[in-house]
Amino acid sequence: MKVVNFYRKILEAYSPEDPFSYHGTNKMYNKEEVSRITKRLKWQQNNPEALREVNKLLASLASITYAIYNDFFPCLGREFHGPYDVSKAFGKGTCMISRDYFNIKPTHLWKHCKNYKYKSVNVLGIYRNLKIKFDFWGNYISLDDMNRKLLYYAVIVDGKQASTPKRIKEISEYLAKKTVEQVRRVDRMSFEQTKLQFQKMAESFFKEMYDAAGIDWRPTREMKEKIKGKKLLKHFTQWAEGRIITPKEIKRGKRILDPRINIHYDKKVPE
Repeated sequence: MKVVNFYRKILEAYSPEDPFSYHGTNKMYNKEEVSRITKRLKWQQNNPEALREVNKLLASLASITYAIYNDFFPCLGREFHGPYDVSKAFGKGTCMISRDYFNIKPTHLWKHCKNYKYKSVNVLGIYRNLKIKFDFWGNYISLDDMNRKLLYYAVIVDGKQASTPKRIKEISEYLAKKTVEQVRRVDRMSFEQTKLQFQKMAESFFKEMYDAAGIDWRPTREMKEKIKGKKLLKHFTQWAEGRIITPKEIKRGKRILDPRINIHYDKKVPE
């Protein structure tokens, strides 16, 4: 429980109002921070040209994030959060959403990223009467047409605001080009290289915490040896939707998620 409560405290530090997104929010800014953001930025009004470029940028950001971190670890490079009440600044029924791609230049995982022009891009949007929810994994869900409900936007690149559609387009096209290069690079990797890279990404989740403690966050030699020459598990579908989970599988799942049992790299999880 010491480990579980430690993680809980971390979540509460990030999002004290709703740490588990139980109420459909993921609020990482407090009221004072939201107020400073709304006052500090030069908000751009939504229009067809700007909307087109902002949407292209979001597509490029999603693509580069998945190319760098693959579809298993995108949270290492991005965080979606909100909705924040901004009715005092923008009128009744308005909220702010942040799509923060905070690390698209992870040099600790990919050395070639040191040549990337940009490290972080945050796309902020002000919406009116938007119904939206955030789940525990940081995804947002809305049945509303978000393009229609967008009033203003702001794009922050490495701490500086990109104010024109032309500038946004430039960033978007650059990231799209780097995405293609990254996908090709990953495709050229051998199976063993790919496994090691996945392992490295998994261990990097707590890099900052390990760094602060003076501990090497990278996989140990023992960890690398445990996956060397091993094939991927097949037919690992016990959690598939539309199928009744057996008590035995539930018991096994509990053991996988139990922080007191270090079985991450074991060949077989004890029954």
